[in-house]
Amino acid sequence: MLEKDIENLIARYPEEFFPDEGFKLKGQQVQIGKLVADIVFIDRKGRGIIVEV
Repeated sequence: MLEKDIENLIARYPEEFFPDEGFKLKGQQVQIGKLVADIVFIDRKGRGIIVEV
């Protein structure tokens, strides 16, 4: 399995990886300054969550 495949699975099924967190996908490969985050979620409290695979 490739890193991109893992990234896609986490982005598509966040509840399977982070149960009861209420994560909503904001984007994949998101530019943040000079860096790129693999996945960005927003949690139920409106906080940004960055996941690096």
